[in-house]
Amino acid sequence: MMISSAFTPMASGIGGVIIGTSAAANMLGNGRITGISGILSGTLFTSGLDSAWKAAFLGGMLSSAAAQTVYFPEYFGTLKINPAMSAAAGLLVGFGTQMGSGCTSGHGVCGMARLSARSWVAVATFMSTAIATASTVQAVPALKELVFGAEGQEFFVIPGSEYAPLVAGIAGVGLLVEAIFSRASESNLHAAKKEEADSKVTHASLTASVPAIGLSWAIGATFAFGLGMSGMLNPAIILGFLTPTSAEGWNPNLAMVMGGAVAVTGIAFPLIVNNKAPLLGDRWHLPTAKDITPGLVLGSAMFGVGWGLGGFCPGPAISAATTGTSHAVATAVALAAGMGIFRMVKPMLPANFH
Repeated sequence: MMISSAFTPMASGIGGVIIGTSAAANMLGNGRITGISGILSGTLFTSGLDSAWKAAFLGGMLSSAAAQTVYFPEYFGTLKINPAMSAAAGLLVGFGTQMGSGCTSGHGVCGMARLSARSWVAVATFMSTAIATASTVQAVPALKELVFGAEGQEFFVIPGSEYAPLVAGIAGVGLLVEAIFSRASESNLHAAKKEEADSKVTHASLTASVPAIGLSWAIGATFAFGLGMSGMLNPAIILGFLTPTSAEGWNPNLAMVMGGAVAVTGIAFPLIVNNKAPLLGDRWHLPTAKDITPGLVLGSAMFGVGWGLGGFCPGPAISAATTGTSHAVATAVALAAGMGIFRMVKPMLPANFH
């Protein structure tokens, strides 16, 4: 097997360590799993008790990615993808990660480190379908042209896209400010506690103090920087890993990233949860589901297909959208739509499906 000339073991390994350290810091400070699909859907579709830290984390990601767009544009690569196919990929990723309860961060970086059987099954499933999808696209000329266009073909350019980094940076700071003043923040903690008691919510966040929100923003910014340094914001690098038989050679960057990240979380998580509580909270907020359900497998498979089609999982999709390129924006918008669609469909599913 030929190794791609785009393989950067040092940068991808260091980036993975940064990602893992961010996840460990979130566990240590807030007692939270760093699952980007859950953070995004929680910010978009919920409010109150459990949303402030998520909004702050997302804001940190946006601000960091916007800065990288300006100062490290090479992190995002130059691969162009048909925006229509990117939208299809985003829908699959959004819907699939909600049905499968996680993505490469929640199941991969965090779940594998916790030795969660659900996460190991999810990772094996979405990696398999992603490799199968990406390899099929590369092997079938008609599909390859549909996804990447004919040689020299240019895709739609979003008017005003040059202002995307500025807008994203402002939005990132805005999310931080909104989180600080939200009803889940320390300024209204009494009301949050009363809401928890009234609604009998057991997974509610009482850790959303101002320091916890600030920490979440900083962790989100660091996490996004790790994505950039490791090459995860460049779909060409992801697809280079998912197509091991490519004529350009196999790119092992993703293996270095996951290896570096899980090495950190695998060591840190057991040590951290031995403490009574997180530094800025009063309890650990860890997943309790253990069953391998049809929804876990099917959702993970759908996520893998979308990932293999467009090269973006949730974290990189959000971050890359700050460039304003049509395929990245299409992925991010469709990703959010897919999450929303699953929330509408979920009540119709059997109780034991998900």
